[in-house]
Amino acid sequence: MSVITLKQKPDNYQTYKYLRKQIGKWNTEILLHSHLGIQEDKLLQCLGSGGCKKAYQLESEKALLLPNMDSDPIEHVASRWERIVDEEVAVSKLLSRLGILSPSSERVEISPKAGDCNGTIPAYVSTSFKSFSKSNIFIIDRKDHRSSTWNRNSDSFFNPGEDRLDKDQWDQLIDPMLNDLAKVLAHGLPTTIDSMNLAIVQKNTGETSKSYQIRIFGFDFTSKCDPLSLQSTGNCEVKASQVKGALEGLLTTLFSYEFDWGFPRGKDNKEPLAFMQSLVEGYTHEVMVRAQQYSSGI
Repeated sequence: MSVITLKQKPDNYQTYKYLRKQIGKWNTEILLHSHLGIQEDKLLQCLGSGGCKKAYQLESEKALLLPNMDSDPIEHVASRWERIVDEEVAVSKLLSRLGILSPSSERVEISPKAGDCNGTIPAYVSTSFKSFSKSNIFIIDRKDHRSSTWNRNSDSFFNPGEDRLDKDQWDQLIDPMLNDLAKVLAHGLPTTIDSMNLAIVQKNTGETSKSYQIRIFGFDFTSKCDPLSLQSTGNCEVKASQVKGALEGLLTTLFSYEFDWGFPRGKDNKEPLAFMQSLVEGYTHEVMVRAQQYSSGI
């Protein structure tokens, strides 16, 4: 690994350093610079963090994604962060073009409102999970259930009395997810637990019943180490092993929310596990067919 010297530090290194001190403070006032002009906002609570990003709730109800500067040296963070911002925004725009749900990320530049630092750093703003729930779209964050707005062990995909092991019910529930997955695979996008999250879309509400559809909800595709390669043509080769692995991961998450926190472990999960495995086998072929049709423009 090459060593970043002082001469290689980005011009806005001091801005990163200054913001690192300010970000942890409650109600930090910031300026958002975008094509709309300069807007004032406030950083409220931290919504979650990962290896290279931290998400913050803004007073405007948007989510702001900033670099995680808690572990790596600031010069390392500053050298890669702009790439990460641009990649996340690019993927969000691609997903939108494909009709796949995402947080609708937009690049901004941010600076502190007060103090003696006049520089800016790149960042991106996204629609918050809380805002999606106001439109009856509930998010399952597969790597951090605490940020999910679909509640494990209390919310259910089915109405009381409905058979939760009925294939026809599951066909209707996740058919949109299969379409989304076919497009994701055809474009060669990552299908890891980080990036392939889920949205539960409430279609209608009656006095006694609700109906849902499950969709892919894509975000957090980037890595602090490796640049992301995007395919705009949608003609990547799709292998059965890829499809099966992605389906097993997605359905395991859904079944853990619907049946049991510890799924697939536990003696009470034997029947649901066998049912899930049968769905994976059937849906693997279906997704491959849809991916091929999509690549062929059918």
